[in-house]
Amino acid sequence: MEQKADSTNTQPSTRAKRPAEAPETTRVAFRLRTYRLLRRIIAGFIVVSLANFIFSSFFHTPKMYRINRENRELKLRYRILEERIRTARARVEEIRHRDNHVYRSLFATDSTASDGAAVPYPDEKYASLAGDEYAPLMIGTWQQLDALARELYFESVSFDELQTLARNKEKMSAAIPAIWPIDRARLHNDRIGAFNPRRLHPILHRIVPHNGVDFGCDRGTPVYATGDAVVEAAVSSGHNGGFGRMVLLDHEFGYKTRYAHL
Repeated sequence: MEQKADSTNTQPSTRAKRPAEAPETTRVAFRLRTYRLLRRIIAGFIVVSLANFIFSSFFHTPKMYRINRENRELKLRYRILEERIRTARARVEEIRHRDNHVYRSLFATDSTASDGAAVPYPDEKYASLAGDEYAPLMIGTWQQLDALARELYFESVSFDELQTLARNKEKMSAAIPAIWPIDRARLHNDRIGAFNPRRLHPILHRIVPHNGVDFGCDRGTPVYATGDAVVEAAVSSGHNGGFGRMVLLDHEFGYKTRYAHL
């Protein structure tokens, strides 16, 4: 009878188990590599930034060349604008001169008021432009623009008034006092008392300026309006501030005539 030999391997196994700490070690190594990579990236960024700063301090980049060119063009445009403003203001001044010495002389009216453009705007208006490298250039230009706008406004108002005077020229011609208030043939020996700043007052017996024109004539002599007008006041008795019997006529267009001592 055959006997079977036992083939079971009784030698101990050589396979070793992985330590439990291996996953943690892998994570630590991964973090270290990540930190080193980030550090290199940050260090590289710092080096590049420093190099760019040093280079831009001594050399102009294309961007700086473009900015400087735009700044020069902007300053040139401001200078051209200032010159155009000065030219425009000179023309407005010529128009104002003709307005005061030609047009208004034709209508026998007062000249325009003082130059309102000389009144400056408050500094708060230009506060937003202050603090800039080009602030003096910009503020000066805007001040000239504002002054030009004011001058144009005043001239526009003046021409509106002249246009009204032109439409009413015939009416104004009839309203301006231009005739004698009485028939000259009724004067006593052509007696006319003119303006006299040193007149001896006949009642007060002291020097009182005489601001009217006296016409010596008989009582009851008709008195005429020297131009088209509307009666503004009529006082038939009383002292009336020294005017006695008085009629005040409003001719419009800035003219009034007072007939006193009637």
